[in-house]
Order: sequence, then C-alpha cells, then structure tokens
Amino acid sequence: PGDECTSVNEARGTSRVSSVGGGSTRNAARVLNLPIMVKSYPAFLALFAAAASTVSASGQTRYAALKLFQDVGAPGDDSATSISRLVGFVNKHEANPLFTQDVDWEPRLDNAYPNTIFDAATNTYQVFYGNCISSPGLGAPDCSEQTLHYANSTDGLVWEKPDLGLFDLADKDWVRDDLKVYGTHNNIIMQDGGVGVYDDVEQTGPEDECRYKAFGEGQFKGTTDDNADGGSQTNGISCSADGLNWVDGQTLSFPDPQRYDTHNNVYYHTELDQYLYTTRAGFDDAPGRCVGQALGTDGEFSKYDVDFDGFGTVESGANDAQIYAQLPFPFLDMYLAYSMVYDAESDDGLVHTLLSYSFDGVSGWDFVENLYGTDFIPLGPGLGLDVHDPSNAFDSHVIFASTGQAPAGPMLDEDGLARVYYMGGNGPHSGTRNTSFGLATLPSVDRFAGVGGTGTIKSTITVLVTGPTLTVTADSLAYGDAATLKGAAVTVATDNIVGLMVTDATPLSLRSTNATDAPVTFAGVADFSDYVGKEVSIVVELVDALVYSVGFV
Repeated sequence: PGDECTSVNEARGTSRVSSVGGGSTRNAARVLNLPIMVKSYPAFLALFAAAASTVSASGQTRYAALKLFQDVGAPGDDSATSISRLVGFVNKHEANPLFTQDVDWEPRLDNAYPNTIFDAATNTYQVFYGNCISSPGLGAPDCSEQTLHYANSTDGLVWEKPDLGLFDLADKDWVRDDLKVYGTHNNIIMQDGGVGVYDDVEQTGPEDECRYKAFGEGQFKGTTDDNADGGSQTNGISCSADGLNWVDGQTLSFPDPQRYDTHNNVYYHTELDQYLYTTRAGFDDAPGRCVGQALGTDGEFSKYDVDFDGFGTVESGANDAQIYAQLPFPFLDMYLAYSMVYDAESDDGLVHTLLSYSFDGVSGWDFVENLYGTDFIPLGPGLGLDVHDPSNAFDSHVIFASTGQAPAGPMLDEDGLARVYYMGGNGPHSGTRNTSFGLATLPSVDRFAGVGGTGTIKSTITVLVTGPTLTVTADSLAYGDAATLKGAAVTVATDNIVGLMVTDATPLSLRSTNATDAPVTFAGVADFSDYVGKEVSIVVELVDALVYSVGFV
C-alpha cells in the first residue's frame, strides 16, 4: 500500500494500431496479461470460494460463464486454446448523441465522468457530469476549473438541463466574463473535480439525508461560496438528500501516490457490507495512471470508516496504454468494471473503454480480453478528421463509460435491455474535442462478457442446482451477420450424471436466433429434479459460439 503503481505489461511486445475512419483495430498478436492485483483481503475471500448465483424475479438462477470456466484465458494467452474470454456485443442507440455541449457554460465537457442514475420509484433518470468551464472556447483544451452539472429525463433518451438556481456564475472570479451574464440560470451544482455520485437508496431509504453519496473533489460543505469561512472545497466524501444540495463534507486522506484527478467512484459492496472506494493510485512513474481501491471497515460512510492502510493498486497498464479510471459493478455472481484505457503515447490520443473482471470485486482484477483487446464500447468512425467534420462521429476518439448500475447489477430498460451510458469525444484526449452523451445497449443483463470459440470446456467450480431445468444464454460469434452464422451451436450438460451428459443433451442451434435463458433438453425427457439442492459440474460444447451464463429454473 502506498507504493507507486507498477506495470504488468512491460514485456508485451505489441501495440494498438489505428485505422483512419473506423475507430481503432486491435493487434491480435500475443500480449502478456499477468494478474494485476497487488493487495488482498484474505478474511473476505473465503466468501467467494464456491459459485454464488443471482436469482431473477421469475426464479431464474444464472451463473456467469467467466466464473464457471476460470481456466479459459484471454485471446492470445498461452492458456487460451480455441476458446477464450470475450466481451459481448453492444449496440449504440439510434438516438445518439442524447445531448451535446449545447449551452454556453458547457464549452468543453472533456471526459465528463458521467454518473447515471435510474430512480425506480419515480421512473426517471438523472445524470451528474463534469465540465471544463475554464475552456476558452468550444472544445478548446483547458480544464483548470471544473464544475459538476445535472440533467434529467423521463425515458433516458430525451434529456433536459434544468435551471437549478444553485450556482452563481456572476460571483466567480475564475469564470469567463462572457458567462457571468447567466448568473444562477444554469444546471451547475458546484465546482468539482472527478466527482462520482452514487444513489444509495437500497441502504438508506428514499428520504434519507445521505441517500446520495459523492466521492471526489467538490464543494461539499453546503455552500458554493468560494469565500465561505473555512472554504467550500473538500477532497473526499459528502452526503445529499436530493443529489443537488451537498453537506457534511469529509476529507479522505489516502496515502501517496493517490490522486483525485480521475473518475472517483464509491458504491456499497453488499457481500462485504462495506463501501468500496475506487480512485487513482499513481500517475508520474511508469506505467503512468493506475487504479487503487480501499474498503470501509464498519459499514459506515465516514472518513473514520476507511481502511487507508489497505489502499493499494488494483489495476495498471503500460506506458502507452494507461488505466485512466475504473468503474466496478456487480455482475451476476461476480463483478465487472469499465476500465478506461488511454493511448498516452499516440498522437491520436484515444481513450478506450474495456471490461475488467473480478470474482469478489476487491481482488484479482484482470481484463476480460487483454490490455489491447476489443473495446467494449467501440469508438466511432472519424479518426484523423477535424472535430467539425460531419463525417466525424461524436465518439470517434474518446469514450468514458458512466456509472449507472443498480445495487444488484446493470441498469435495465422496460424491454430488458441492459443500458450503458457514456460520454464520447470527437478529438484527441489532450487536444480540441467536443463531448456528447451517448447510450449503448446489450440484449440482456448477462451479455456483458463470456467465453467463446469452438471446443469443449468443463467448469472449474461446481454450481448449486436450484431448479429442474438447465438453461443457457449464448450468441453466435457471427452475431448480427446472418450470412456467416454457419453451424453455430451450444450444448450444455453435466460431466458425470448418467442421462444428463453432453451425449444426452440436444444442441441449441444459433443459426437463426440467439439463446436467452434457453432450456436445455435431454433424451428421455430427463431433467434435474432429483438433483435440486446438490452441486454439479457443468460441461459446455461450443461451435463458433459465445456463452454468457448457465443457470436453472
């Protein structure tokens, strides 16, 4: 703890390759992708030794394929054969961009570090995002002064920037003179830097004065007056009843080399009954930007309840591929994180959103694919084009994913699609760029990542049978391209139960449709009725297929 972050990819021998007009492509050559966790919480890890599951309202139990088949490696790893860990297929929404820098006091949203919240009680959406108000002109670099902004929506697609009346541009010496005319007529909450906002309604209740929690640099003392007694700024945490008015600012003093210049993030880890703080754990020395985490100690949101001594690096990259920020969230019976990776040595200045995974959310973080693997949310076309060129997509160079996960997992819409909001930029990270708010979706909650290819694999852990019918969620690896679906199929069974083995199971064809919690049938109408409450091993046979989860109902 406290040591400068260290590279785990120094000997990779490969780099990311850019392609004009098409975002970026990834070098398929082998890269080293060693474990990247340098701290541990031994007392907690025993909780995750066996496979847990998530159960839907319909009684459907799901086990993540990433956790079931832990011996499967990333593409190009020595451990990977014809089957490897793969990210899922996202679709960008046709309404993108959902909103842009369309008010004068938002000259450069920059990374914006979005925090998206869905309030199930009111069926409304909110997003808290950052702005470089010191930018001298639209998209121009300068982020010396930042502000936290607010927008809301009834459907998550059409957004409004309300006149909050909270922040007076006229009385700020550091605000551009031409912006002071707007006074309090704006959607600004406070001066800030990298603030993560979390709706903790599951732990506190809807009327609690600390329902909303913030972590980062902000005016957390109940005032936006720069000249307030004792100052208005806090580097740490704060509470709010409504997400707009923030009080009880408490300083969190992490050991060096922690820094707040990232998307700081806090959420309640329900299995550990502690708040988990994710922030930056280094910058200056190789391999540049890194991610660090610290846990609470007594389940309270307080500066007195943070294990500062346990703070340490959990994810790092390489000098040319630096981990800018990490946003962890629960996923089925394990954890995923959006990891933003910055091409720090490229003139293109790209920022990619990758997926990382951990079985317990606090240790063993690794990339689903690898540091140079497939973007989870692909960059749009327009690399090399001017920011004002109409052919340049709003997200051609930079993508920063949003927080926005319910306590039990990813945010879902009324059709069951998993929503992933993000900010996209159309120019280099450190150059002129405009930033807009976008949305990507996945067909179901369990399709973020899995294992795919052709071959047969056996689970490395057993699973608890919770119902008589075995189910599977899987896609063809030619997802979206009907001409190349070929004979894609998946077969799921046990490894040693007579009548419930691969030779007894009916393969599920993925030629014309994908499988979502699809029932697996066996010869002789056999099922798992006699094994409910017992542990079994799972075998999956894949033909050009990607399996995300296996379960019972």
